Amino acid sequence: MAELSDDPRIPAAFTRRLHDLHGRQFDAMGSCIEVAAKALELPTRENLQRVARSLVASMTNSMTAVGVLCRYGHGADAIRIARRMFEVLVTLRYLIARPAELRDYLEFDCVSRRERLQFYKTNHPALYDSFPISKKAEVEQEYQRVKGRFLDSRNKVRRNWCKHTIAQMTEVAGLTDLYALFYFYASAIHHASPMGLGMLIKGESLEIEPAPQLAHVGIALRLAIHALAEALRSYGKLHGVDFENLLKVAENSADEDSLRDDTPVIGSLAEVFPQT
Repeated sequence: MAELSDDPRIPAAFTRRLHDLHGRQFDAMGSCIEVAAKALELPTRENLQRVARSLVASMTNSMTAVGVLCRYGHGADAIRIARRMFEVLVTLRYLIARPAELRDYLEFDCVSRRERLQFYKTNHPALYDSFPISKKAEVEQEYQRVKGRFLDSRNKVRRNWCKHTIAQMTEVAGLTDLYALFYFYASAIHHASPMGLGMLIKGESLEIEPAPQLAHVGIALRLAIHALAEALRSYGKLHGVDFENLLKVAENSADEDSLRDDTPVIGSLAEVFPQT
């Protein structure tokens, strides 16, 4: 694991402990990225494969970002990216399960573009005026063409391409176990909810300390690896290509690492912010 020990800006003691706790996960991450490189070379023949390829490519970039952040001890920030990877995986698996909704996914772009133009019109009129009249007319025409498919029960255009919540989409995608295990944890950190803020505070100092820290590194790597592996597994099936043996080895390696990070945690926010 030379790549974990060649940066003089990171304390050697941290790098050694990171290697001891999570070295196999970094290896598994690299294996998944290698499989992704092979998968992304497969030719695409129709829109579902093309969209799936873009989603997998996006997740692969995010996997690299998770690795970089974890390498430098920014586990909590890596959790935020891993959460996003899971959401992309849900979209991918949902579309594969319900390909008839691919049209909604693609054409909701017409709604989003029109909403953005309306925001400019209201809040940044000079910027709105800079768009060619023909372009604004085209955006409005496309919006009027598709908006009827995205009306909610109040006859208003909904804010998302899919009428289901992320939890409902997860059920369709067959990812409820991963959702229950990880999503609330990651969302708490992402949104700095009371529990999420507490998870960022070290139990010894009762402070949020600067990186590098070992906290959250293990779970960020593990979730990102499983999310990308599931995406590659599904993408391979779209092409009739089996990556199972390679992906299973990576997942097993990821799961061999301990989720421990030797970081004392607080029991509740009351330890840090006592009531008076």
